[in-house]
Amino acid sequence: MGGIEQTVDQLPSAEARFAPNPQLTGKNGGYTLNLHQLARTGVVLLGRLTGVDGYVITLAADLQENLDKADQASEDFKKRRRLKCAARGLLRVSRKRRC
Repeated sequence: MGGIEQTVDQLPSAEARFAPNPQLTGKNGGYTLNLHQLARTGVVLLGRLTGVDGYVITLAADLQENLDKADQASEDFKKRRRLKCAARGLLRVSRKRRC
C-alpha cells in the first residue's frame, strides 16, 4: 500500500506523518509541481513557518533542507508508482497515458 492510501495508524512510524507530500496536481491530466521551477518563474520560496506574533512571522533557515526532502519525496513517489505499474503489468507509454 502506498503512502497516499495509508491512514495514520498504518504508517511505519509516528515520524512518517510529517514526511513531505508529493507536490502533484490533477490539472490537464496531472503534473508534478516543481518548487525549483516555481522559483525560476518568480515565486519566492521561504523556510518553514515557526511563529507568528501579530503581523510578524518567524521563518526557519531550512529552505534548502526542505527542498532536498521534497525532491527525495518526489523521486520516491515516482519509483513506487513505477514499481506498482510494473507489478500490474502496466507500461507507461507516454505522459498523456499513465498507468
